[in-house]
Amino acid sequence: MIRKTVAVLCAVLLLICTASCSSNVKNTGNTEGTDLRTDLPLSLFEFDTRKTTKKLVDAFESGNEDEYPVSVYVIYDMGGSLPGADSGSKEYIRSIYDALSEIQVLKQSDMSITDNYHCAAFTFPDGTSAAFNFEGENLLSINSTNYEVSGTSKLFTLIKSETLKDIDQ
Repeated sequence: MIRKTVAVLCAVLLLICTASCSSNVKNTGNTEGTDLRTDLPLSLFEFDTRKTTKKLVDAFESGNEDEYPVSVYVIYDMGGSLPGADSGSKEYIRSIYDALSEIQVLKQSDMSITDNYHCAAFTFPDGTSAAFNFEGENLLSINSTNYEVSGTSKLFTLIKSETLKDIDQ
């Protein structure tokens, strides 16, 4: 049930990014408490102050494994060429979190990329989720606004390897 919910959430978020419809993004439940900082560059977790992002950071910083996400659903979409993959591996979940922590948000951007959407969505034990959406490998998308980012190569290497693993099986 959780996997289907996360899969639907990622699909909805991808559709929202495609449509660039800010009124719909606010209905995803992952934008509450958004007060994005403007003193860039910042690390992703310093920049993104959504409640669900804070919950993710707090879970890992607390060291209490009972608060850690139970799964991460990832999508690497190059025009629909790779399916999403769901992992409950504690090591993989941690590696995606660590890769996200290496990302720097550089500046707001008017640039947009179509047919090249990527996502990492963590699901917590209580069923809530924290999702990070990208257009291409260098644009973070939050509330229908894109931000240029750097330091994403580790994240997308991990996401591609997980999605390809499902294809190879």
